[in-house]
This record gives sequence, structure tokens and C-alpha cells, in this order.
Amino acid sequence: MKEKYKCYISAPSDYDLTKIEMILDKLDIEYHNFYDFSIGITFSDLILRKIRESDFIVSILTKENTNVLFELGVAEGLEKPAFILVDKEFKVPFFLERKIYFQTNFKDTKLFELALLNFIYDLKLKKPKQLKQKQKDKYFTIAETNELVSAISQLRKEPHEHEIFHLITNAFSKLKIQNTSISDVSRDKGADIIIRSKELTPYFGNPILIEIKAGTLNIQRLNDAQLRLQQYILKTEAKGGIILYLDKNNRRFTIPLKNPLILCFDIEDFFLGIAAEGLEKFLIKKRNEIAHGSWN
Repeated sequence: MKEKYKCYISAPSDYDLTKIEMILDKLDIEYHNFYDFSIGITFSDLILRKIRESDFIVSILTKENTNVLFELGVAEGLEKPAFILVDKEFKVPFFLERKIYFQTNFKDTKLFELALLNFIYDLKLKKPKQLKQKQKDKYFTIAETNELVSAISQLRKEPHEHEIFHLITNAFSKLKIQNTSISDVSRDKGADIIIRSKELTPYFGNPILIEIKAGTLNIQRLNDAQLRLQQYILKTEAKGGIILYLDKNNRRFTIPLKNPLILCFDIEDFFLGIAAEGLEKFLIKKRNEIAHGSWN
């Protein structure tokens, strides 16, 4: 089955998208925009993720609109092709003068349907690796993030150790991160899961040990987990570790981290951070915050 092209529509909130959507439907192109509901941390996070998952962006400029200009900038940063429609009455911004755009009165749909057809044809001539953004980092899709958050919310109410382990290892597998659950025999030594990432080796060593805590938690229990993890790291080839916790009462804890190579996250916050920034970027950023004393 042929995969559909995916498009992100960037337009002012008061613009009627009916005609644009009819054309995209006719061309069998899947589309979404900022106003589609989704779980996320911030508005900019949602935009970034939606554009990242699209093959191209349709941008509509009918007036000065900071949201549309911001989304155009995001698309350019992600190297996504942009089909830009500009109202004939709107003065073209100077930074678009070197880009290909189509000026229209938005009444002659046949005309910009033809222009969009030509745009799609040009995309199809490109190699798939040129169309899809190359990404070394690892992200969750929006659908995967929503599914994870929903599952975590259920587990928070009734934490089941086996299900939590399964959720975490399955999530790492989706990111294509090599992971291994430590056997029940050795689990009480201070680590539950081992992950390996070449990209993180310069920052955390390889492998990275993960300790999981769930239930009705407090700072003391997490401090104890940190000490056990540190002791376990010293006995192995590992240098870094992560504590992932799920408090039944949905609390977040700030514990004094004695080692910048050991990080501590609520499980939901951990996966939302990965969804927003990618695994490597998220962990390196948090590691640097600790090293430079800006962790909170």
C-alpha cells in the first residue's frame, strides 16, 4: 500500500481552511494543523512535533501573523519543503523574497490546485532520503506520546511493577534503543534496566543503568535509590545512570544529585521530554544543567 504524503497546514486562526482541505483530500494528502488536539508540554513543542512528522508544509499568509511566520521558521529549520500561498493584497515579507511562493486572491481554487499539484510532483522526483528529514536523534510520534501518557496515567493510579517495566522497555524499543531488563535475581542490587546508545557514550559512558521506583514515594526512598545505583555503577563498566519514578500521588521530587551522570525523572516527564527534544538532546541538556548548577 502506497504511503500517503503528510502535510502541516499553517494559517491564521480565522482563515477558512475548507477549500485548502478539499484540494488536499482530492490529492489524497493527509493533513493536520496546530488546532488539532494533542498532548504536549508547550505550544511550540506541539508545533515542532507536528511539522517534524509532516512531509511538507502549506503556509497561508493573508496578513501579518506571528504564528504562521514562526511555523515557517520551524519548517525551514527542519528542512521541510514549504508551499507558500500569499494574499495578493499582502506585502510579501523580505525574507520570503528568495523563496518560491504563490500569490493568489484565494478565489480561483483551480489555479492554486494546479500549483500544488506541480509542487507535489517536484517532491516525488526527489529521493525519499531527501524528502524525509535525516534525524540522528530519536523521537516519539504524537500518537505514540499520547498512548504513553495515557498508559502512565493508568499505572500511576495502580502501579504494577511488571507493567511499568514492560512499558519502559517497549518505549525504548520503539526508539530503537538497545535495552535489557536485569533479571529478578539481581534487580535489588540497584539497577533494573540497561540501555546502550553510541550517541550518549561521550556524555554518560556505555551502558547506562536505569533504576525504577513506583508507589507512594518520598525523597528518602529516591535518595536511597540514588546511593544504590551509584554503588552498582562503581562495580560495573557503566559510568552513568537514570532513576525513573512513578509516584502514586502524582508528586515530583527534587533530590540532591551527587553525580552529574545520574539523572532523576518522573516517568511521564521523562517521556514527554524525549517527545519534545529527542532522547539524546534531552538527556545531554539535563546532564549539562546539573554539571553547571542549574538543575531544579
